[in-house]
Amino acid sequence: MAGRTAFPMPPGSSSSPARSHAVVAVNEGEVVGFARGVTDGLSNGYLSMVVVAEAHRGLGLGARLVHALMGPEPGITWVLRAERPGARQFFARLGFTPSSSAMERTRASGPSDPTG
Repeated sequence: MAGRTAFPMPPGSSSSPARSHAVVAVNEGEVVGFARGVTDGLSNGYLSMVVVAEAHRGLGLGARLVHALMGPEPGITWVLRAERPGARQFFARLGFTPSSSAMERTRASGPSDPTG
């Protein structure tokens, strides 16, 4: 890879420390909700999607999916995008707060060559 330096991973470590996780809620053989995210398992996590079928909303299923996905590790800071109507209020009830430290580069912006 031109212009990039590769650093060897320490012995016994994974070549990719990030892990993708998903949890699924099933009711009578039908998928009624799921959540997915990525975490390094140490300090950072990204909750990418939480979906609950409309007929099953308001019953605590979304909260249970989020808690199951995040797991018990209190040292991980989880981030997410809360753009849909009601999402900010939902995630605030789960302890999420707005952040002034996050940045983003959307798909449509930025240089095509990240070294450029």
